[in-house]
Amino acid sequence: MAIETLLKDLPDRIAAEIGTLLPELRECRAVAGRFDLQRLTSEGIAAPAVLVSLLRLSGNEEFAEHHHGFLLHMAAFVVTKDRMGLPRDAAAATIAQTLVSLIAETDWGLDDCGAAKDLRAEPLVSQGSLKSAASLWAVTWRQPCVFEAIDPGAPVPIQLYVGQAPDIGPGNEDAYDEIGSLA
Repeated sequence: MAIETLLKDLPDRIAAEIGTLLPELRECRAVAGRFDLQRLTSEGIAAPAVLVSLLRLSGNEEFAEHHHGFLLHMAAFVVTKDRMGLPRDAAAATIAQTLVSLIAETDWGLDDCGAAKDLRAEPLVSQGSLKSAASLWAVTWRQPCVFEAIDPGAPVPIQLYVGQAPDIGPGNEDAYDEIGSLA
């Protein structure tokens, strides 16, 4: 996957991995934006299904340090219907649990992505979903990433300081002495 097309390609890559892990899904693909019951009925999704989406992007200086880092807010929407011997809510919960296990700490094999974090799984229950005989869950997470290649051999600027107790910690930086610097 090219770093230039990460936003476009990542949902497809994730959907492909989920589809491999859960071959009994009738549909597993990337979609644009949020997913709700209205979209479910208008698009005629074949259940059981998982639909992967990039919901939004925000800045993340914590991950990238000397690069421009971002957080991709991702979602995998789980759609199930009643099947012989397996109620829709039980099926959706089982698929959601499988997704959480797959996604936790995953970087999808990409050097430009960090480990997935802040996972959540929740049922999206409404009166409409009860009428449609469908169960809709959302598994959401944040995926740290950078859009510029990180050269593993590039030097990292380092500054080394020493301080002496009790003048250490936040608020005492002016009492520190710099003893080395590499740039």
